[in-house]
Amino acid sequence: MKKGLLTAVLAVVIAVLFFGVQKAQAGHDIGTLSKENPCVYVRFSLEKGENFFGAFYAVSGTAKDVSIVIENLSKGDVSLDAEISRMGEDSSVLKNLSLKKGKKQVSAALGDMKNKEEFFILIENANCYDLDKMDIGISVYSEGWGAGKHDFTKLVLKKKEVTLKAGKKTTLKYSIDKDLKKSGVTWSSSDKSVVTVSKKGKITAKKEGYAVITCTSKKNKNISAQCTIWVDANLVQSGDINDVTLTEEPFNLDSAYRELTLESNGYSGSVTIEVECDDGVDSFTVQVEKNKSYLLEYRYDFTNVDDNWESYIWGGINMGTKVLSVSVQGGEGYSAYSKFTGNKFRKGSHEFREK
Repeated sequence: MKKGLLTAVLAVVIAVLFFGVQKAQAGHDIGTLSKENPCVYVRFSLEKGENFFGAFYAVSGTAKDVSIVIENLSKGDVSLDAEISRMGEDSSVLKNLSLKKGKKQVSAALGDMKNKEEFFILIENANCYDLDKMDIGISVYSEGWGAGKHDFTKLVLKKKEVTLKAGKKTTLKYSIDKDLKKSGVTWSSSDKSVVTVSKKGKITAKKEGYAVITCTSKKNKNISAQCTIWVDANLVQSGDINDVTLTEEPFNLDSAYRELTLESNGYSGSVTIEVECDDGVDSFTVQVEKNKSYLLEYRYDFTNVDDNWESYIWGGINMGTKVLSVSVQGGEGYSAYSKFTGNKFRKGSHEFREK
């Protein structure tokens, strides 16, 4: 295990004693600053009240004029507090930062980082306000080595973390700006003995451990995105219906619909979906292919207006003993939108398509 990640993991153990298990997120190795890699970064999601722990350190000489930027990459307001500390014998708190509601980023100059010196960041008091989760990006860069903050917008991987069983494969998907799309991207793995990646982003898990997969624009090598692949030797990935997941998407009041995302992962074949609507159970069977995402959408029916604001949609995948369910509630907490009273979810009003 890398030094930075080990320190971060140990910090999590200590923090759990104070915050509780459900509040602590796994430690992250943000990266190693060097002349060849003068900017390191990480992108992650936090729920309200969840904490983030990360470590980064320098090699190949002193990193001059190091700065850190914490960005809100969400489509909504968030706030958080951050503490950046120097680790080791001369441990001390360097900076305390606060990303305020309505602001998109907060930054600080950390000075110089000596060779093999390690810094640590703790994020706490996370508040998502109207969001289910917040999307945060952290950049650490050395201006002395000619770097600036990472651009998270031009190249984005669909997933930030993936867990695979040794021997299993998956393909990472990405989105990229139009001006960069034609030239394409390159792929690399931080540890080929654990995870390899092909020219088309196909991942192969080799043995237990982890590796960071980097996708880089061929046109501009300063633009890249990363995904951490965890390989678990004991992970059960049978390639059957148990691989399928169904999750709720954020509620869209403007369009008045509910969306569920179905991830097929290693499964290919038929999936029976049952959704309990206001007028009964909507049951239908769809065909899915491996490692694809599908969107299940239900729209509101406004034909019968009454004083009952609450509408429910319960989605479940039923196949043998396999049952994954998602429960979403339409109206509670949205009293300001009382003009939508009386909406219902009706059988047959769904749409199912590949994302």
